[in-house]
Amino acid sequence: MADESAQENLRALERLMNEFFSPATSNDRKRKIEELLNNFSQQKDSWQYCLLFIQQTTNEYVTMYALSVLETIINKQWHGMPTESKKVVRESIVNHLVKSHSRLPAFIVNKMAKLNVDIARHDWPHFYHDFLTNVLQLMQQPELAGLGLVLLQTTSEEMAQPREDLSISRKEELKGLLLESMPKILSSLCSVLDGILEKHRLLLSTTPPPSPTRHTGSLISTPNQHTGASFHTTNIFQSPINKPEAGNSLMPFDKSSHMLCTQALTCLGHLFSWIPLSTMITSNLLNTIFSFAAFGCESHHTVSTSSQGQSLGMLAMCCINELLNKNCVPADFESYLLQLFQQTFYLLKKLTKGTKKNLENLDSSFLDKFTEFIQLFVNNHLRRFESNPNFPVLEFLSLLFEYTFKPSSTDEFFACLNIWQIFIDYIKSQTRDRTSKYSSMEKYFDGIMALVRELLNKVQFKHNAEQLEELDSESLDDDGMTEMQIFISHCNDTLIPIAELVLNDVIQLVDQLLNENLQLYLNLEVFLNDPRQHTPQVASKVHHCLKDLCALMQTSARMVEYFSGSAFEDKFAQTERSIKRVAELAIYNEKMKFYSRHYTSEIVKKLVPDLIDVYAHTLATLKAYTPWIAQYYIESYHKEKGRDQCASLVTTIINCAASTVDHTVFPQLCVCFVLAL
Repeated sequence: MADESAQENLRALERLMNEFFSPATSNDRKRKIEELLNNFSQQKDSWQYCLLFIQQTTNEYVTMYALSVLETIINKQWHGMPTESKKVVRESIVNHLVKSHSRLPAFIVNKMAKLNVDIARHDWPHFYHDFLTNVLQLMQQPELAGLGLVLLQTTSEEMAQPREDLSISRKEELKGLLLESMPKILSSLCSVLDGILEKHRLLLSTTPPPSPTRHTGSLISTPNQHTGASFHTTNIFQSPINKPEAGNSLMPFDKSSHMLCTQALTCLGHLFSWIPLSTMITSNLLNTIFSFAAFGCESHHTVSTSSQGQSLGMLAMCCINELLNKNCVPADFESYLLQLFQQTFYLLKKLTKGTKKNLENLDSSFLDKFTEFIQLFVNNHLRRFESNPNFPVLEFLSLLFEYTFKPSSTDEFFACLNIWQIFIDYIKSQTRDRTSKYSSMEKYFDGIMALVRELLNKVQFKHNAEQLEELDSESLDDDGMTEMQIFISHCNDTLIPIAELVLNDVIQLVDQLLNENLQLYLNLEVFLNDPRQHTPQVASKVHHCLKDLCALMQTSARMVEYFSGSAFEDKFAQTERSIKRVAELAIYNEKMKFYSRHYTSEIVKKLVPDLIDVYAHTLATLKAYTPWIAQYYIESYHKEKGRDQCASLVTTIINCAASTVDHTVFPQLCVCFVLAL
């Protein structure tokens, strides 16, 4: 192939490609150009020209066209090519990658890497025995490590689950070859990451650390002053990561180091998605990954620095979550579990030790991944570490408690509640064993009640007005619920199962809060009749009281399931008092008719929707008691005891519902309520 002829073809091809992608080129002309390009690609020696083109052109259109021609040849004609020609193609692609990867666009580097891997899919190890060795050697050279990681990532993607153009036996052979080499691959990846961590540590050692922030008090305190005692805490597990604690004082990575870390962690994540982790994971690799996860826990005044660390932290958490998703069980499982617990404990400490602003500055994607990690950890390993006396479970739960109730998005809060539901389900399963019931409840009682108090605080404007005011209480989703209703429902979904464990304590706490708000509501007439109190400040307090009363009635109604059935006799007196209180409230609502009065004050008019809500929640709460009333009716007639009281209660409730049927405020609710009876 004469150089002059090749240069002429290159210039002609560049003109054609520029013309093809020009906006001024017509579709007819593009079709003619496509025909010319197709004819060229079908020539016997087209691959030789293409190798020359990618080495000599700076035109990206030409490069991609040449690579696409080579791709077709490799995938469809490779087995028919002479051995020497294959060697020329392979070496030309690899040499050009090594020589020019730093100046080529990423998409071209990725395309050429894929061609090299495509060749390996056919020839490795029989005719391309040094393929993987070369990739790992590239990773060991600082200036070529990025290219090595691109090739390794592509190898994992293309060989772990090969396309259908390979036979089943060849697919199995490729996967087996990769698995045989996996210890070396993981060790190489770990070395790349460890090298950058060491470089980072040296930077930190030559840079004065920031002034320490004074921290007073115990390690863990309850999120709000109104919250009662939390989980007992002790100081155990100071520094589980046997690496330099890079995340303690975040320094910016240089561009190349950050890119290498990103590539290595992304590659690890893909490998973890298909390799048998139980036989591959090592203590050193796990430490390295957690070291990068710690970067995600740091907020920093420099946006670029914080973004770098948190992006790496999120990638590391993706790797860790893959481990837990697969329920990895290495040979030395006890050591692995202890290490995993230490790392989890350490990250929770880092996240909870900061101020409200520090947590708000963290990347929400990292927090999502971290919360997912905690959920997987608790779900997969709770029973193991909870039963081990060497694990400070109470302190771990205390950290989780603080993490749950630190300022976060609503979705993150819901995800944390899911973790507590897993924990509560576990405790409930333990209490079914009478031999463990006392010790479990004695151990966790204070913490569980702290959780109950904080959940009740979350649904009350008195304690959580800032967050609750942001929730939409008007627009309905596909399930007919508002954001406010969804929020309260999620809190109750965690609180109500706890009531099964400590029913009397929860009832007492809910009743106390309910009575406090009820007393304020029963004195509402004073506020309505005194124009001097019609100020925004007082109206805001009334608004919050009415909202809190509705929320607490919802919680109270959700607990009715524990009053009937086998618990009917034991909880009869308590339940009868509760239902009478709600019936009296319904009578009071109908008597006062706050919802239908004509108000002249604009401030008071704004409270009418809240007054309607109180009436609606009162009737809905009565409706929740109907299963208990039905059992009361049956029991009273079978035992010929309490018939009059039951009849009186039923009459009162029906009268309350019937009195609203003629009103236009809640016709649908009232009809449903009467039908439920």
